[in-house]
Amino acid sequence: MDGVYRDEPASVDQLAGALASLGMYGGDNTTTEHAAEAQRLSADRYQMHLANSLLGAVQVEAMLARAWPAGTPR
Repeated sequence: MDGVYRDEPASVDQLAGALASLGMYGGDNTTTEHAAEAQRLSADRYQMHLANSLLGAVQVEAMLARAWPAGTPR
């Protein structure tokens, strides 16, 4: 490693995987599905859509976590 940090955008697979792991992905999470959506929206817009969806999901989870103290059932 040369000591330089290179920040790369998350890939569509990484973003969809993160959403799926949170239980927030409503599709099949397949390469075919991602390719069709990238074709429909454009690759950059689809990637941005997934990133914004993930951000929104995490923000909601953070708000819910603040509303209920740790260990309290929802």
